[in-house]
Amino acid sequence: KEVPRSKGMTPLYLVQNHAFFLGLARDSKALLTFGGKLPALPQKDLADDGGQADLANEYYRTLLNLYRERGESDEELGVLFRLKARKSLTRADQLEGGRIFLLQDKPGKAAEWLEGLELDQSQPAIETEVIRLLVDIYAAESNPEKGKFAGLARQALKYDDNDLIIHVAKRLRE
Repeated sequence: KEVPRSKGMTPLYLVQNHAFFLGLARDSKALLTFGGKLPALPQKDLADDGGQADLANEYYRTLLNLYRERGESDEELGVLFRLKARKSLTRADQLEGGRIFLLQDKPGKAAEWLEGLELDQSQPAIETEVIRLLVDIYAAESNPEKGKFAGLARQALKYDDNDLIIHVAKRLRE
């Protein structure tokens, strides 16, 4: 006999809580397993959540935070690549991926991650940081392309951030 589901006990709610408690238990193996093997649910089962939920991402997001807390950047990158493959990267994720590649002294890979981020002023804190990092990456190149700098300089002027504009101008002069 099927037991009727209580109002509010949606699949998304249950998965969020399950992921949360696995995160508290620091069980990265279980988070990875559930994130990779969670079956797709029919749209009718997701109706209470707007039919939009990708339940596996809840496990991946918790795992991402767990790896970040532990300072396990290689594992964090692995989860970021999984989210990228699922087309579920946020702008903050892209920024974090770029930062990790910079810490690993891989500026080319960092630029790949950061250049894909749209600079439309919808998330100014993230976007200004992306501009700063990209300007630094381009300035460190042995033969920097001035066109890349010019595009970033034009973008920087759209933000109300004097420190950003000064940073870009200093890098242009180097």
